[in-house]
Amino acid sequence: TYTVVSADAGKELNNNVSATDENQKGHDEDTPQYPVPVVGVPGLSVDKTVLSVGGVAVTNQHRLPSAVVGQLIRYRIVVKNTGNVTLDDVKVSDKLWENGTEITVNDDKYTLTGSQFTIRSLAPEDEIVITYSYRATLKDSVYGYVKNRVTVTSDNGPTTSDEVTIKVYPIVIPDVPADDTPNWLNTEDHYAYIVGYN
Repeated sequence: TYTVVSADAGKELNNNVSATDENQKGHDEDTPQYPVPVVGVPGLSVDKTVLSVGGVAVTNQHRLPSAVVGQLIRYRIVVKNTGNVTLDDVKVSDKLWENGTEITVNDDKYTLTGSQFTIRSLAPEDEIVITYSYRATLKDSVYGYVKNRVTVTSDNGPTTSDEVTIKVYPIVIPDVPADDTPNWLNTEDHYAYIVGYN
């Protein structure tokens, strides 16, 4: 018994066996080779990146900028079928998604009715690009970051996930110094004290 692995996808498994007759030492006879095409190897990948923070494009995913409370963080999720069979009911779940979250899937806009999006069918080598925005909250600043994981599963394939973390700082409002203006100014009576011509 041989278990097919994902590295076998697209290849043919050739298997031969040899036998030696003890009366005729050294005589080998190969059995005919029967190529077996490998089919039905599912594969799935997901890649989550940050497109922008506070409207500024992110150019380096290894050095993500920090966000402050109220700023928009824009994410991109790429789901790809890396196997050689069509995947059915591919479910994409994101920790930041909730009922009413607006996402864009390959340029089409959707409003979620839960915390996941389902791709009905994903053919081999096909990919789906999902983008959405999240506004950093005061709660995020208390934790100090937004840790965001996306998980992808399918009915007939593997489960995979990816995660992105961005630091979040609160907006600091400086203390306004007390007004030291003395109260002896006369703000009740107004007298002309300059007389002249224009």
